[in-house]
Amino acid sequence: MSKITAASLSGGVLASKGREDHEEHDRDLSFDSVVFNSLRTLTAWFAALMLVFAALDPWILGDVEPQSPGSASSSPHGEWLSVTTTQVMALAVAIAIVLAATFAWLTIKPPSVRWANAIAFAVGSVGLARAVSYVLASPNALRTQLLFTLVIAAGCIFLSRRWCAAFLVFAILTWYAVAFARAP
Repeated sequence: MSKITAASLSGGVLASKGREDHEEHDRDLSFDSVVFNSLRTLTAWFAALMLVFAALDPWILGDVEPQSPGSASSSPHGEWLSVTTTQVMALAVAIAIVLAATFAWLTIKPPSVRWANAIAFAVGSVGLARAVSYVLASPNALRTQLLFTLVIAAGCIFLSRRWCAAFLVFAILTWYAVAFARAP
């Protein structure tokens, strides 16, 4: 029977810790692979969706024009907050172009799998910009459901807890900024 010493016990603990770290690293890498494999499809569908939004914005938002600074319904935070339907449509088309270019980049010269969540964060941020422009152009200041939809979608896209938490914090801070800016 062998003698159990403190050195042998600590070596076993270190080996166990190393094995857990290796297993966590493998799990993170497999999650990154899942996100990476979904990125091309995500960017392609999102680009098509932005084109549909650009086409439908005039009917959804109506003919929204910037309000004069002295009007009763103008924002107390200044004219910078006024967004027209045309600007929202232009942003949707620009986002569609950026997403199509991202799709082409992912197809032609794919980056490392480790960049999957960072790219997904960038794509989500583009969607957040679209949602914010829609909320700012909407005559109804409480139309923030797109922001909440993006938060729900983030939970479906990000398999990394850190990236999901970072995006959720970013989205919530953006929502607070919009709510503060639109407050009467």
